[in-house]
Amino acid sequence: MATGGLRPPRPAHRLSPCSLSPFGQVAFAPASPLLRPLLAAATQHRWGRLPLSHQLRGRASRPPHSPQPTMAAPPTSPPNDAAFWEGLWTADGGLAPGTRFDRSGPSPALVDALERRAVLPGRLGGGDGGAPLRALVPGCGRGYDVVLLGKSGLFTGGVTGLDVAPTGAAAAAAHVAAAGVPAGVGVECADFFSYEGVPGGYDLIYDYTFFCALPLDLRPAWAATMARLLSPRGELVTLIYPIDATRTGGPPFASSREALAAVLEPAGVCTCIEYRPLPSELCHPGRDGRDGTSASAFARWARAASSGGGGADSSEG
Repeated sequence: MATGGLRPPRPAHRLSPCSLSPFGQVAFAPASPLLRPLLAAATQHRWGRLPLSHQLRGRASRPPHSPQPTMAAPPTSPPNDAAFWEGLWTADGGLAPGTRFDRSGPSPALVDALERRAVLPGRLGGGDGGAPLRALVPGCGRGYDVVLLGKSGLFTGGVTGLDVAPTGAAAAAAHVAAAGVPAGVGVECADFFSYEGVPGGYDLIYDYTFFCALPLDLRPAWAATMARLLSPRGELVTLIYPIDATRTGGPPFASSREALAAVLEPAGVCTCIEYRPLPSELCHPGRDGRDGTSASAFARWARAASSGGGGADSSEG
């Protein structure tokens, strides 16, 4: 398999009502002493807001010759297709690193989780004598997290990033290729909901600001797709943001442990094996719940039969 670069699209597993992609994603570097400098660098960039919902709703279209509504409809989710996200990548001369939803560095919480071997305990690095581990990062943005996982040396079965926006996928592929990742680490321009994946599923799927980017009515489909792509012994790792009960509209839409559980449990990914509200040092600036910002949390999920892997489960507070 080629190292880095943009991979050709795979055949679709099934059709979906629409195509989507990330709202942000971040990471970089190997798991070792190098992680701490990267962790510090990761906290230097702030979340950039996308256009407000009322600006986005104007892109929605009616079927030809449909009658005009007799009264104003309530606000709806923004458009959620490849053209919408492609527009965000190409607007104003192109999305530069460190602007809008691009964090220009690693997710501090993912760096920390890999360093303390918090995910897939006993299995990282082939500790259980099983097959090489594989990881998936849907909505990978510029691919920082793909590079982090790929260079960690823990996922020797391969790491794949997905983005539905062609410009975003190309930017991620360029970043991944320039980072000198091992063979088997790459990016595909694909729709998460129709993505075929690999036989047997992925051992780790990482979601950071992908769930919160989706219109609320797509959350059950998000959970069903996660369940389909996750291996029987795999873990779904979610960095939950923004945790803010007063937040209305989006993206990013308000998220919480309860919101994820409400859709993951019916899909069969029903056990939260770790939940940790994140301190400031493990958040990107502006995402730690201080000074009027929304908070973040780290959570690991598994199927009921795979829940014995350990990890502290604390309540949100």
